[in-house]
Amino acid sequence: MNRPEELRMTKQRRTVIELLEKSSSPMTAEDIYKRAEEVNLSTIYRTLSTLSDMGIVLKNASQDGKAYYQLNSPRHGHHLKCSICKRAVLIDACPIEQMAKQLEQKTGYQITGHNLEFIGICPSCIKKKEEEQHE
Repeated sequence: MNRPEELRMTKQRRTVIELLEKSSSPMTAEDIYKRAEEVNLSTIYRTLSTLSDMGIVLKNASQDGKAYYQLNSPRHGHHLKCSICKRAVLIDACPIEQMAKQLEQKTGYQITGHNLEFIGICPSCIKKKEEEQHE
């Protein structure tokens, strides 16, 4: 596996990284494609695969069957996702960091990442549901 400093920064890679940097929540390849100008979907998938293999991007499989991507950063965050409208809210704290340290000590593994996603219904969708029930 190559190290990040060995990765050639193409226009497509730079575009994908910039879009992920600007996003407040993880994005699917399709989300990136909709915002990327002049980059086709297969290039987006190849770029995400390369960036994921390099450890620059984290790939998370969600319960909705889609893969979501975000930049790998030492100050990562987890998300609370609405199961109705699909909006995501960033959770600043990581409730798993201490557990990861304990697992490293217990197993000898060097943990390089983890996935955690909370699913719920956002206040807007709850309100909309309640209004529909009262009609």
